[in-house]
Amino acid sequence: MRTTIYLLTIALVAISCHQGKAQKTEPAKLEFQTYSDWEAKYDGSSLDEECWELTIPDYFKENSAVTVQLRAYEEENDQPNSTIALIDKAGNYLVTLFEPTQFHQFALEYATLSVGDVDGNGLKDIKIDFPYMGNGLMACAIRTIYIFQAGAKTFNKVSFDSFVCRDHVAETDVDGDGKWEIIVRTLEYIDENNHYWVDNIYKYTPEGLICVSKENGYPKALNVSERKPTDAEIVARHKGEWTVEQPKGYLFLKSSK
Repeated sequence: MRTTIYLLTIALVAISCHQGKAQKTEPAKLEFQTYSDWEAKYDGSSLDEECWELTIPDYFKENSAVTVQLRAYEEENDQPNSTIALIDKAGNYLVTLFEPTQFHQFALEYATLSVGDVDGNGLKDIKIDFPYMGNGLMACAIRTIYIFQAGAKTFNKVSFDSFVCRDHVAETDVDGDGKWEIIVRTLEYIDENNHYWVDNIYKYTPEGLICVSKENGYPKALNVSERKPTDAEIVARHKGEWTVEQPKGYLFLKSSK
């Protein structure tokens, strides 16, 4: 009887330890507040531009709001030409940042703006996912924009092209330091029967994104077709070329007040 109780105790302790380890290794989720109620604005200054605004309440530490303004201008030399501005509650422009994306009303109906502390400095950051509205696999293509609050109402912007599909997770604290790494997804062509979603991981710094894929077991790949297995040999063969120092369409802007 004592032997049975002893063995049962060991089993329960082992299960408890295993569960504890599982809880420790389970990746935390970055909590975002998400907004999508963009309001079209027109100030009459030009027929060649469009403007939308969205106000985030309690954005700054003093619980004051900020308004995000997207403004799309006429393309120059067939290149997208837009800006993102942050405006305080008194109507003062805090920063205006160039963004090589052509914002438009139809896509904004599907765009999301999220607020959370991505870089772990205790200040709220802004993330905008703007869909490119493509067809087929390109329907998953998005422009991702992060505006990091650096302090004293100064901001840095990082933007790049990515894809959202197959339960893609865009942020993870891979090293447990409380600062969220950013996962960027690309679409890679192997042959007519094989396309892969490939994820690289980047750490945000005040000087932009740094690729930390190699030291964290990335890039990770997944066959686009859910009916086909991910071929480990293909992934191993292409892992080097799939590791990219900067995401496609990468732009970093550092601003000061």
